[in-house]
Amino acid sequence: MLRRARSPARQAFPKLARELGTALNNEPELRPTICAALGRLIKSSCAFSTAAGAADGAAAGQRIAANRAAVGAFAKNFLPILFNLYTTTPPDVRNYLLDAVRSWVAVADKPLLNNLFATVVRKLLDVPDAAAAPAAGQLAPQAVRHAMLDLALALAPALDGASAGLLYRTVTPFLVVRPGHVRRAKQRRARSPQAWRLV
Repeated sequence: MLRRARSPARQAFPKLARELGTALNNEPELRPTICAALGRLIKSSCAFSTAAGAADGAAAGQRIAANRAAVGAFAKNFLPILFNLYTTTPPDVRNYLLDAVRSWVAVADKPLLNNLFATVVRKLLDVPDAAAAPAAGQLAPQAVRHAMLDLALALAPALDGASAGLLYRTVTPFLVVRPGHVRRAKQRRARSPQAWRLV
C-alpha cells in the first residue's frame, strides 16, 4: 500500500506563504477559500494527535511546538493583511476574515498581538463621528468602528493584563446608552402604541 508522505507545516508553509498573501490581497474571489485553508493549516499543524502522542509523546510535542513556531512566525505578515481586508469589506460578507484572524491569534507571538491591539485601539479612537459622510468606496464611520471593535475582541483572548484593561476602558464608552436615545425611543413608542401591542 502506498502512503503519501506528509510534509510538516514548518517545511511546506514558508514556500507558500508569499503566494497566499499575494492572492489574499489581489484575488477577492479566492479570499474565503484561502482563509479557510489557513485556518485549517493552523489548527491541524498545532493540534496534538492522541495516536501520535501515545506512540512518541515528547517527540510529538516537540514537532507541534516547531510547527506552531514556524506557522506563527508568519502572523506578522498575515494579520495586517487580514485587518486591512476586514475593515474595508462590507459587514455582510466578512465573517470568514474574522475567523482567519482568530486562527492566527492562536499562534502569534504575544508582543506582536499587543502591538496590533494598540494600533486597533488607536484607529478605533480616530474614527470620525457618524455625521461625517464616507468617501466613495469606503465604509461608513459606524461600520469602521464596528469592524475595529470586532478586531479588538478577536485579539482579546491573547492580550496581557495591561492591554486587557485598555480594551475594557476603550469599549466601555461604546456600551453606554445616552439618555437622549432612550428618551426618543420612549417618545416613538408613546406616539404609536399599536406598534407595541401583542397580536
